Amino acid sequence: MNYDVVTSLGISSQIIDQVTADELQELQRRDRVYRGDLPTLNVKNRTVIVMDDGIATGSTILAAITLLQRQQPKSIVLGTAPKKHLITHQSVYSTLYQSLVLSW
Repeated sequence: MNYDVVTSLGISSQIIDQVTADELQELQRRDRVYRGDLPTLNVKNRTVIVMDDGIATGSTILAAITLLQRQQPKSIVLGTAPKKHLITHQSVYSTLYQSLVLSW
């Protein structure tokens, strides 16, 4: 969560709690839809390649990378579509072992 944004917008903790609960429920629903009965993947000591077709704010990909890092992969490689402003997301790139910009 970007606390600077939350503070500057005056968002209450009650709203944060409600949105968090709603989003968690949606994440659980998507997990059931996408994975069905398949177990979660074990990425410990493995190289993980994360693909994103375009990074706007960087918050979603940073959340994904943070979640993956908790699972102790050997390395994380980010592949993404070329975008001129991508290199400004230092918070994303500082968490990676390697990044690739793909063109097609």
